[in-house]
Amino acid sequence: MILLFLPACLLLSSLNGLTEANLTRSPRMIFTEKESTMKGLPLFGHDTPVRILVEGDTVTAVGRTHLKSFNVQDPNKAPVEKKVSWVGCSPAPGTDCNYKISVVEETGKTNEVFVCGTNGRQTLCCNMMLSQESAQCIPSDNMKNIKESIQDFIIKEGEPSVLVLPKSAGDEALFITHSGSQVSVGIHKFGKNKVGPETHDK
Repeated sequence: MILLFLPACLLLSSLNGLTEANLTRSPRMIFTEKESTMKGLPLFGHDTPVRILVEGDTVTAVGRTHLKSFNVQDPNKAPVEKKVSWVGCSPAPGTDCNYKISVVEETGKTNEVFVCGTNGRQTLCCNMMLSQESAQCIPSDNMKNIKESIQDFIIKEGEPSVLVLPKSAGDEALFITHSGSQVSVGIHKFGKNKVGPETHDK
């Protein structure tokens, strides 16, 4: 009886210790009246975000055709919306460039992103400053190898991408997937050395 009684006492003692620890544990987060009245940040009704970026107190949703920025410290402040203009394109008379953003990658510089857009026929890429009053995709020599090698590649919506930025300028590389049943399915690399998957039958 004594041998059975001792384990039972030890078990009860352990359970009491766990209960006391749970009762005295500090909360991980405390909600106040301020948090209870916080509103959600509305997104575009016509432009699904490709990427969400955070810089200080500003959150920017980069959509297919627009940028929309919010101040997270002041949710009641009206968001700022900008339409992206593609300075490097030459549309036909009576039409616009109609490029849709499909790639958004951070460059490591404050408020700067590397952006690529396609119009279904070709692809343009640029470095865009999010802090400027107008959202312009302006051609430059930055990452020239990527921009030149990707022009004839059509980026499909929703394909993941990765921008690799080595220390040596000119060695930057952009990796993009291409899914589906086409012969170009796989991971493509754009930059100084353009690499694509082996072709195959459908």
